[in-house]
Amino acid sequence: MITARPRHSALHAGRPGPRCAAGSHDRVLLVAERDSGFQRQYLRRFAAALHRCDVITALTGDAAGPDGTEAAEAEAAVRYGDVLARARDAGAARVHVCFLADPRPLVAALDLERTDGPRVTASLFGLARCLRSPAHRRAAARLLAQPAVEALLVHSNDPRRCRADAHRLGLLASPKVRWLHDPVYDEPERYSLPRARARAALGLDPRAFLALALGRASRKKGFDLLLEAARRLSDVPGIAVILAGDLSAAPPGLLPAGPPPPNVMLVDRFLDDDDMSRYVAASDLVVLPYRRDYRHDTSGVLVQACLAHRPVLVPDLEPFRDLVAERRLGGTFRCEDADALARAIRRHAEVGPRPGGWAGYLAGIEGWDEIALRAGYPVSHQPRARGGPDERR
Repeated sequence: MITARPRHSALHAGRPGPRCAAGSHDRVLLVAERDSGFQRQYLRRFAAALHRCDVITALTGDAAGPDGTEAAEAEAAVRYGDVLARARDAGAARVHVCFLADPRPLVAALDLERTDGPRVTASLFGLARCLRSPAHRRAAARLLAQPAVEALLVHSNDPRRCRADAHRLGLLASPKVRWLHDPVYDEPERYSLPRARARAALGLDPRAFLALALGRASRKKGFDLLLEAARRLSDVPGIAVILAGDLSAAPPGLLPAGPPPPNVMLVDRFLDDDDMSRYVAASDLVVLPYRRDYRHDTSGVLVQACLAHRPVLVPDLEPFRDLVAERRLGGTFRCEDADALARAIRRHAEVGPRPGGWAGYLAGIEGWDEIALRAGYPVSHQPRARGGPDERR
């Protein structure tokens, strides 16, 4: 089932919008697969960049399928078939999928689509699924071979290295691919809150060294590894660990039952934009305790930490290891090693604040007008090119 959402209060699904520069009407259907915080933000920001087009937004539900089974993929393909039919019925010439988790359902729907159907663009986040799954790699290649597909935006925290590794491994080899940074979703002003004020607003210890992990708990995000590291720090005075976000989403047995160690605070609830920025601003260190499955995935939390000028602690995985070292964004630890993680947290606490390259990293991230332009959509002006020449295509 497709749920229509307005672009904003003044533009509802199917309502005519402004004309494009060429004078012809360009109606675009933007699709999000899930009603998550990052997907809502991507939908909203991308729609705002297309202010010269008539935009319709929609949610498909979990279009990637809940468990990756054949039945789930078939159900998801039907939903993408509904998306393409909705675009035709609404007179939308183009469809953009904001977060494409799995290309297979979209490829299956496009295989059945008419040759005069809507043109398609999509955003893919990192190479992790392509690296883990041969079926995913084949589907991505089939997607890029579809005549209806005009562009695939591949977002990464380090698009230059992501592109180089994809080239080396023979992945996503198509002129339709555009390599871009993981975007800035948040208002930067939210993250300028002084640490003391953020802690006071959240009721946190004003003197402790706070190591923070944020997000929806899953095995690959390694929250259990951070809990184990926190246990090994429980006799170190002055260090506290906060895990905040949808912790109830963790698979059974991932997070131990019972009360956490005394140096750990668990915040198990949805964090709105204000809460998210307060926790990041209140922290001394933002920890990304990812497992090896997170290799060449993307991290919106890394961008949020940079907005608050907080160091990040990342595993020695691509692209995070080299990015953090090169841009002076924080430190690294041996992946999936709770002892190494505990030692790294303690080292940051003992050394104290150091200058970082957060502002420089943020300055290289493409704005939303540029993201839309790289997908082939009209924008109000030619955005300033960002990043090095290897990041542009």
